[in-house]
This record gives sequence, C-alpha cells and structure tokens, in this order.
Amino acid sequence: MNHDRPTAHPSVRPSITITMTFYPELSLHFISYFRTLYIFYSSFFLLHVSLSLTIGFIDVVLSFSLLIVGFFLFLFLSSFSTFLCFFSRFPFPSLPFLLLIAIHPDQSIK
Repeated sequence: MNHDRPTAHPSVRPSITITMTFYPELSLHFISYFRTLYIFYSSFFLLHVSLSLTIGFIDVVLSFSLLIVGFFLFLFLSSFSTFLCFFSRFPFPSLPFLLLIAIHPDQSIK
C-alpha cells in the first residue's frame, strides 16, 4: 500500500485532485482568472448578438467574426498552456481543463 499518494474526498473528481495537488493557490488563481475571462467573453458575445437583432446585418457579421477570433484565440491559448504544462518547472493546469471548470461552476473544489 502506497501512503505517499495524496488522497481526496470521494466527491472530488480525479482531474481536479491531480491539478490541486501541486500549488493549490496558483491553480485557484488560474481557475478564477479563466472563469472571469469566460464570463466576460460570453456576456460580450451575447451583447453583440442582441445588438445584431436591433442594428442589422453588419453587427451579425461582427458578432460571428468575434466568435471565430475567440475560437482561434482559445485554440492558441490551449496549445500554449499545454506547452507550459509539459515543459515548465511547475505544473500549470491546462486551459481546456480550466474552461471546463468555468463552464460548470457548480463543481466546487474541496
């Protein structure tokens, strides 16, 4: 039996346990930062969609171009954070994992 492995409450998911094992303050900082970024971006996009219903076709094009730019920015940041996760001296949590937490805020971290 290996007693060196960290144990967690059964309600905590294994991926959250792995991320929170190293540098929990840093992980919580990244989680709160990307959750705020996700809420800001989604509210900004919803504002553009609502403006497109009232202003017209030009803002529809602007809204979807904003969505496409945000999608490519997400791909770039996720590949960059995965690079940091594998090649840094301390484990950065990867961006897709953080955005999954941001999308599901009801998953509380114990």
